[in-house]
Amino acid sequence: MSRGCPQGSKLAPFLWNLIANSILTYPWECNTHLQAYADDFLFLINVPSRKLLEVRYSDAPMQFDDWVLETPVSKTTAMVFGKPRPFTNRNPVFKLRNNSIKIFPTLNHLGVIFDQRFFWMTHVRNLKSKCIKHLAVIYRFPPKKQE
Repeated sequence: MSRGCPQGSKLAPFLWNLIANSILTYPWECNTHLQAYADDFLFLINVPSRKLLEVRYSDAPMQFDDWVLETPVSKTTAMVFGKPRPFTNRNPVFKLRNNSIKIFPTLNHLGVIFDQRFFWMTHVRNLKSKCIKHLAVIYRFPPKKQE
């Protein structure tokens, strides 16, 4: 092993807390908020223009690189909240190590599905589907006979 800490080692949580604490307490730009849950990070950036959004986002991966944290492009997604077309010319372009980050109309974060307008219908449909599946499993088992 050339770097890192073996997963499951006793030292791993302590080292992760040191790194995560320095990231979470980093003085990000105004209206930029970083939220963490375990090893998942969520950036919330509130700005009035597409250009400013692209600039603010570009700062974040550079900081993660400074802390030698790998952010896999395949696991990195973006979502733009707001009006149907908040940026009239084009959608913002987000890059991570010269790879484009795909912008999705919905985002699943910790089991909650967000959509761009906060209508929650995608989340409700997903919960309904899960409930139907669980009920189907319950209905397979006949009730115990009372004696």
